[in-house]
Amino acid sequence: MFPAMFSLDAHASKEDAVACYKTAIKEPLTFYGNRGDIFILYDGSKWKVVSGAQYEYIPFRYRDVIICPIIEKLMIGDKTLSVLQLDK
Repeated sequence: MFPAMFSLDAHASKEDAVACYKTAIKEPLTFYGNRGDIFILYDGSKWKVVSGAQYEYIPFRYRDVIICPIIEKLMIGDKTLSVLQLDK
């Protein structure tokens, strides 16, 4: 179950439902998760970190993540970063 920050208004339509899915960071090979960092997921989508703690170093090339495009959140382990999709 997601933390409370991932809940939606009870009146949200099915089209507005939170759709999170598992993928992995394809580029860059070393992802730090700093504000302003740009990354590409294996689904081909391009994203920018808009807020997060400094140096959330992710040392694995194929690090699994959960992306929630509608609420613009990226989850890596126990870390959650706010992101913005660049290729909508």
